[in-house]
Amino acid sequence: MPELKFKTVIRTQGNNQALKNGTIRPKTFQFDFHEVEPLIAAFRRMVRGLEFDICEMAITTYICARAHGIRMTAIPVFLVRAFHHGAILVNAKAGIASPKDLEGRRVGVNRGYTVTTGVWARGVLATNPPFGRRVAAARALEPLYQALGHRAARLPPGWRVALLTDDVRLARRTGLRLQAAFTTQHGGLTVTALVGAARSRR
Repeated sequence: MPELKFKTVIRTQGNNQALKNGTIRPKTFQFDFHEVEPLIAAFRRMVRGLEFDICEMAITTYICARAHGIRMTAIPVFLVRAFHHGAILVNAKAGIASPKDLEGRRVGVNRGYTVTTGVWARGVLATNPPFGRRVAAARALEPLYQALGHRAARLPPGWRVALLTDDVRLARRTGLRLQAAFTTQHGGLTVTALVGAARSRR
């Protein structure tokens, strides 16, 4: 029986170099590696035409593709993990010293929701910026938490959710039946991790 060969696109870096140069070989199949530059072009080719058997992909690109009915399966193998705080820049002459100072200001964001950094920046500024200061007041965040709950309730059966928040009252606005798992420090805030079934309602 011919050996299985999977057309694969992943960036070359230290944690996968041995696979790509053949030092480590799978026992039951073979990788057929293709180099695509820039890597985001491979994301597009994958979601538009399912061109590859295996393709590295930004999580936000994958989520958008699945929302549009593209038949792909994600596996929890993270080739890159990074904080995106450094992608948020301010005008040095604008008098902005903390995220709180952004209230009422004009903020430019990446227009696409398939770019992880742009989505992450929106979320971290609205819900849990560093240095222990929020951009939005609790009342202004209530619709956001409600929307999170509505979206979680539409996830497939068996999915679980985890929510990290410094205000358990806001977590209740999700309408989900969540239980506190632990409390810790995050970005200067004391936060509680709450977990539960995605489709459970209070």
